[in-house]
Amino acid sequence: MEDLKGLYAKKIRPATVELERMRSRARSYSFPGLLFLVVGMGGWIIGIDKIPYLPKSVPPKFFLLAVAGIGVLIGMKGARARAAYRRAYKHNVVGLVARALAPGLKYDPNGFVDQGRFEASGIFDHFDKYLGDDLLQGDLNGIPLAMSELEVSYSVPGDSSECPVFHGLFMRFEASRRLKHRTVVIPKSTKDLIGPLLVRLLKVRNT
Repeated sequence: MEDLKGLYAKKIRPATVELERMRSRARSYSFPGLLFLVVGMGGWIIGIDKIPYLPKSVPPKFFLLAVAGIGVLIGMKGARARAAYRRAYKHNVVGLVARALAPGLKYDPNGFVDQGRFEASGIFDHFDKYLGDDLLQGDLNGIPLAMSELEVSYSVPGDSSECPVFHGLFMRFEASRRLKHRTVVIPKSTKDLIGPLLVRLLKVRNT
């Protein structure tokens, strides 16, 4: 615990000062971008044909589209600022904490568990989209381990939508002995409906 307190005081806390500036800067784009977009597109859709102080040589609809375009540009700049903030947060905070808690593990913010290891689990065998991030991989107290966030789905034929089959934390480790375990796969619709009740029943049964 003392090591974590020292890590926070010496490295994480100073980093959060700049991170807070980056977060505030990213948030500052949200309202202006939305305002310009709503005013521009709203006026264009309503059909405003007169704008005070606008030169007669400039068509009102062209001006309103330009206003909406400015809103889009501000939104894009805000999106880039938010992406930069997330990258900095993962590098300066998550990476430091991961190395402090588990020195034997390497953290890769853009990496994820390779597809072969996911397929070897045997739980899902039909998907065509495999993405992820936040990979922790290495040796934890003598146990080879790899874990990351994964987003796995497949495309529906004749439809532009995607059907998710897995979205969450996936972990793979090699144990030196057999472990008694149970795997429960619950459809999302069922989980949202009876998930809390099912979790309670499983806890009661295992006590």
